[in-house]
Amino acid sequence: MRVRERTAAAAERKANWASWMAVRSGLAVLPTGISWRQIAGVGALAGIGFSVSIFITDLAFSDSPEAAQAKIGVTAAALVASVLGWLLLRGTSGAVPAR
Repeated sequence: MRVRERTAAAAERKANWASWMAVRSGLAVLPTGISWRQIAGVGALAGIGFSVSIFITDLAFSDSPEAAQAKIGVTAAALVASVLGWLLLRGTSGAVPAR
């Protein structure tokens, strides 16, 4: 369970770091009205996509103890991603701030 949560968190950090590097290097431009907090929040919400792993787990492990452990780990990781994304995005608004 902890391994899946760490994997989701590591993927989020890498995506956020890659976004920051692309903007800093001039390869990309941060869109007007988008903050780094919003980038981090959406990155956290992307962790919910790991719930697709539950379906893959059913195919791979079919009725074994590992399947139950994998489902718990994936569900916990999706819950952590949901809460973290909500916490990061709850203070942001859809309004475009002036630059």
